[in-house]
Amino acid sequence: MRPPAHGRRATGSLLLGLVVLLPAAALAAALTGRAGPGITPQRLWTFAHLILFVFWLGADLGVVLAVRAAARADLLPAQRWRTLGLARSIDLAPRLAASLMLTVGGILTEYVGIGHPWWQMAGIVAIGPAWLGLVLLAHLAADHRAGAVAGRLEEGLRRLLIVAVPLSVAWSWSTGRLAPAPYVGVKLLLFAALMVLGLRVRVAWPALVPAGGPGAAEPAPVAAEVAVARLNAVLPLMLAGWLLLAAAAWLGIVRPGEVPAGAAVSAVAGLRQP
Repeated sequence: MRPPAHGRRATGSLLLGLVVLLPAAALAAALTGRAGPGITPQRLWTFAHLILFVFWLGADLGVVLAVRAAARADLLPAQRWRTLGLARSIDLAPRLAASLMLTVGGILTEYVGIGHPWWQMAGIVAIGPAWLGLVLLAHLAADHRAGAVAGRLEEGLRRLLIVAVPLSVAWSWSTGRLAPAPYVGVKLLLFAALMVLGLRVRVAWPALVPAGGPGAAEPAPVAAEVAVARLNAVLPLMLAGWLLLAAAAWLGIVRPGEVPAGAAVSAVAGLRQP
């Protein structure tokens, strides 16, 4: 189950664009103070937000199609197992996208008038790369102890966010911090709900790993059939996740209740654009 070299290269390209080039370009645009038409920090962060949404929703569709294909009765056991392995590899994309959503989304909230003290912005900026690193380590080193530890830490982080995000929304709502853009609180609650669904769906993924670990020999045919059955059982939860993602995207476009803000954004986000 270890991802092939070309898959690792593709993952590296995605990381380079989202983690290094995009923030660097945003900071460069902020320092030049460029406004009006053209590349601006806000547009760059919005572009990143859209790309993450596409990778999350689109790759989830690929996982579902691969699982459905693996359930075909005319497949040989080896073909069924390779198709399930493809589903597992595709599943990396939405996990990477989810890991960066809070960072990119948190930076974008500054443009709608929800300011953050420096320590809070530091946490927002740090959580994305840290979370992404755990996801990558768990995926690329799945047959090593470090990968197993990273997987447990990443799952623990998800459980923490399931509790922390709603509490943060409740506190921000009670203090009026969300008044300029109340829809942001709803989007955060949808994100927490997606984390809950994600944990439930991931219960089925261990069935894809042979008993001896990802490097072990191909499992018996019955193991592939069990894996297909478990994944098919959680497909409704994946469909529910699509609906939640679509709702979050709709809120980001319609922005109900938004009040034009005049406060300056932080240096991390860049200069406010008219």
